[in-house]
Amino acid sequence: MTPPQEEARARRVSRIAELLEIPLFVPPSDRRILKFSPFGGNGLLLSEDPILFSPFEVEPPDYLELRVGDPVEELSRLEELMVTSETPYGVLSRLEGTRILDGEPVLKEVLSVPLEGDVRFLESVAERADKALSRAFEELSTGMSRRELEASIQARAWEVGLRCDVAIAIGEESFSPLGPREDRVVEKGDVLLMRAMFEDEGYTIPYVRTFLTERDFEVENRLGMVMQALRDAVSLVSPGYPSAEVRDALVDAHRRFGFSGPAVPASPAGGFSAPAFEPYEVLQRNQVFTLFAAVPARKSLISWSATVLVSIPVRILDRFGLG
Repeated sequence: MTPPQEEARARRVSRIAELLEIPLFVPPSDRRILKFSPFGGNGLLLSEDPILFSPFEVEPPDYLELRVGDPVEELSRLEELMVTSETPYGVLSRLEGTRILDGEPVLKEVLSVPLEGDVRFLESVAERADKALSRAFEELSTGMSRRELEASIQARAWEVGLRCDVAIAIGEESFSPLGPREDRVVEKGDVLLMRAMFEDEGYTIPYVRTFLTERDFEVENRLGMVMQALRDAVSLVSPGYPSAEVRDALVDAHRRFGFSGPAVPASPAGGFSAPAFEPYEVLQRNQVFTLFAAVPARKSLISWSATVLVSIPVRILDRFGLG
């Protein structure tokens, strides 16, 4: 590279490091810079070759993936390995050694691998909640009462170590606020809306899910629209991104679907009614939000939720012409 190009690249890399709040371990002018992502423990290798900017595309021996809970033996390619501390989840917090790329030692430094037990545990709650719901709705049959279904969800959640508060709305009830309802039997053709809170050791994730008791193409089409709206909004969730644009993405989606009612685009995990994004001009790393999207169909509110961790997608590199 020419000196001006090298200087420009150094500025870009420094700006990324500043945004991601991670230190540079080698001079920005070096061809390759090894990083560890603050989320999920995945390695991130920066290189002049654009294909190497994606942590999902780099293959060994140029890339070492480190995940939370990996045993030390998995890191055998790091020479002179020294572990100075571990969390209860087995997360390596500091490593020291020589990084080998293409057979050539390129880095000998102390690498900080952030303690991501909290993040991984939050993901664990979500995974176990999905498993509990799958089991409960596999057992769903017409003729089961609302309370029996709610009890089944709570029992399956308990089996995977979660506490659960759940309420099932049937049909038009889904438009009403949560509250006590008379028990009734689930019938064929009912559209069920589940609102639940799954909790373990202080971590709480709100869930909104729509379930069908028989195939209904209109409802399924609406549900597909809701899922696409959430995907569009989630794709914008990254550090430094204007929170208003994430909110507007869901509002626009509701408008496209012909639904002009109130939209709750997001709230901090732990509640259904907290204000959405207003306290933040831009999204901050480590924030956890739950996005909601909903449209009406068949006299029911077709709803879904997605709990999102504000982490570091590859797209943030694209913004600086690096992806």
